[in-house]
Amino acid sequence: MICKLVPIGLALGLPLVPAAVPAAVPAAVPAAVPADRAGLAWGACPGGGGPDGMECAKLAVPQDWSKPRGRKVTLMLGRLRADGPRPAEGSVLVDYGGPGAPGIALMRDRRMPPGSQPFARLRHRMHIVTWDPRGYGGLSSPNLDLTCVRNAPGGGAPDLPRTPAAFTRLAALNRANIDACRARDPELFDQMDGAANARDMEAIRPALGEPRVNLYMGSYGSVYGQTYARPYPGRIRTMVIDGGADHGDAFVRTQVAVARDNAAA
Repeated sequence: MICKLVPIGLALGLPLVPAAVPAAVPAAVPAAVPADRAGLAWGACPGGGGPDGMECAKLAVPQDWSKPRGRKVTLMLGRLRADGPRPAEGSVLVDYGGPGAPGIALMRDRRMPPGSQPFARLRHRMHIVTWDPRGYGGLSSPNLDLTCVRNAPGGGAPDLPRTPAAFTRLAALNRANIDACRARDPELFDQMDGAANARDMEAIRPALGEPRVNLYMGSYGSVYGQTYARPYPGRIRTMVIDGGADHGDAFVRTQVAVARDNAAA
């Protein structure tokens, strides 16, 4: 069963989104080879387990999925172990969006009273699992250390351009950020798209020992979820898309058209 919730909004105008145009996953992508046939070695998380006792594990995957024997990326996974009276019914894989949001820090370092963790009730039945996506400045490695990103003047995300000149400045800022970050590790940067993240998810699934996985994909994570569902529909038990975005080229074209209309108004 695939469930899609009503979108709750999208953050526009990010200065750097190397995964903003996810590479299309062919309809017949071969199944990913289980990256850890012996299972994951869960233990203490770097920085501690937080108020809910999160545990962490590492999973090595190919940097370039077309070259499985080449350079590796080490994904850091975090898990809130099911705490109900019965054995866990499976795992829920969570991505908060971003793209590149540090899933472990967001789930572990929440600022809520004990017992009010957003997945507290679901955790009675299932393991809640997240990960730091490849390439971003979380606990997965290598990462790009996104100090290469320059904010818009005044700090923070840029405003939606309302003049042709503002549109040109935003485009130049985006290009400068892309070039600066790509220069740090071109091979890694070129493998940070939606298709690569979907393949990472398919490596995480068997490493968790799950024949089918449950997905909670928030905001930009919806791109990963939709990209994953195309080649692996039979590997999904349930999926919730919260604040979803179109994962195809139409999304990018629409946002560019809106920005150009605003600039011309």
